[in-house]
Amino acid sequence: MKNLLFLVLLSTWICASQSELICSNGFQLMPNGKCWGLVGQQKNYDDANDMCRKTDGSFMVQLKDDTENAQMASFLSPTRYWNVYLGMRWELQWDDMTLLKNYSRYISDCGQNCGIIYNNSCYKVFDQKKTFDSAQSVCELYKSNLVSINYYEEFRLVATKYGKAGAYWIGGKMHSDLTIDWNDGSKGEYDEGISVWDGRCLLFNVLDNGIGSTYVGSDCQNEAVFMCKRPVVICKSAEKTEL
Repeated sequence: MKNLLFLVLLSTWICASQSELICSNGFQLMPNGKCWGLVGQQKNYDDANDMCRKTDGSFMVQLKDDTENAQMASFLSPTRYWNVYLGMRWELQWDDMTLLKNYSRYISDCGQNCGIIYNNSCYKVFDQKKTFDSAQSVCELYKSNLVSINYYEEFRLVATKYGKAGAYWIGGKMHSDLTIDWNDGSKGEYDEGISVWDGRCLLFNVLDNGIGSTYVGSDCQNEAVFMCKRPVVICKSAEKTEL
């Protein structure tokens, strides 16, 4: 949570709206034909997004190619701000629902089948039911492990990507004192409660609204849908990129 507060305190954001010739409310017309305006207030992502929507129906800026990236650098250079929110969330998709294309400044993953990139990790759901060990073996084919959940935002992400109500494998085994050993060796642990059914392999209960619930110790021979997780593989060409 401290990291989240740190980012909120340091973050400003940029609103963008479409206009052919004239920009209102202090927005600046950019060479890309869009109007940008810097809002020097400290907000979290959702509050910043809401304020943009209430400002002439604008949205947080989206950099669709390297030309717009260069325009952003020029736009920010006279200011004291260099860390700003962009209108993109987890799945490399801008807030206007277009996918990330023709933009080389985002740190991408050079491996295959990365799935979702979030906080320097790749997450991929396999919509097939396997036993715990069989699911882990599938993950290892992709140089990954069954997903670990180390903090609240990751708890929320995993629940959202499973989506439907049900019980899904996560990559932990539970001890008698209800502590968890993660397959990937990570030490962080976040849960909304742990209970025991008939074993020690962990299932993640997800509600019908995509909200995560409790973990359940289950028989490892039961079968469930699963998710794999691995670190992002940084492309060599992206290691030295700058805004």
